[in-house]
Amino acid sequence: MDTAYVDFWDELSWSGNLTMLTAVDLHQPDVEGGGTAALPFTVAVKDAAPPTKYWVKALEGPEGPFALVAEAIVSRLGKLTGAPVCETAFIDVSAFAGQIIAPGHRSQYRLSHPVAYGSRDIPDATARLTIGYRTVGDNLARLAREYVLHEWCLGGDDQWLTDPADRRTYSHDHGRWLNRSTLRRRDVPTWSASTLDKELETHRGNGHRENAIEVRDVREAAAQAAAVGRTDLVAVLDPIVTAWGDAGITFPDGLSLEATMRRVGRWLEKRRDIITDRLREYSR
Repeated sequence: MDTAYVDFWDELSWSGNLTMLTAVDLHQPDVEGGGTAALPFTVAVKDAAPPTKYWVKALEGPEGPFALVAEAIVSRLGKLTGAPVCETAFIDVSAFAGQIIAPGHRSQYRLSHPVAYGSRDIPDATARLTIGYRTVGDNLARLAREYVLHEWCLGGDDQWLTDPADRRTYSHDHGRWLNRSTLRRRDVPTWSASTLDKELETHRGNGHRENAIEVRDVREAAAQAAAVGRTDLVAVLDPIVTAWGDAGITFPDGLSLEATMRRVGRWLEKRRDIITDRLREYSR
């Protein structure tokens, strides 16, 4: 094991940075319309004018805290690398403490932790399980950056949105990434630092994605991801520790959230080098 990695992540002092939006209105999930297994609710946030709608998931939701932590890691890293992920934010839902979400539904849950995580709504977006409009506008280059993110973070359970305004394609709902399974399932997703270590050199691959990208774009996206440094990774992970470090989350390997984020940071560094070295020489 590389001592430099161990020393840095084991001795890192988290800065405690956390920026949140504040929920001022809450609307229950549309359980009659099908919704998703995660039962996200929607909120308006007062920090935007006019109020902006976010789709929000909570630690107490039916997919559990491991899915929410994965969502935060992947979406924040995707934003950093220019991948086509939705805009996300930590959401202060303390005004709704104790409220039951999806009352009467078999997976109803009660809000207790004050910090949730949300994805900004794309008005009238079309949801799909396959990639659409891949050659429209700048989608080819954006999808190449998503492909690198998918490889880096063990992507799975593809879910896509298309913005009708410009037909830009977005990857969303990453709760089943960082996971061994690529399948769309309804069980509670689990992962840990220990399972990630076993997948360090996994070549995920995805034929559907590979049919939607160009060699040149993938190589450029890999070079961009290779430039992501330790400071960047700390900025991705630090707010997660700050937001949920007090929630008592214990991963399946027995590690706390804080200890897991140290291991994740080290894993992301090593995985970055493995993936980008390969994809900078990408060919069909």
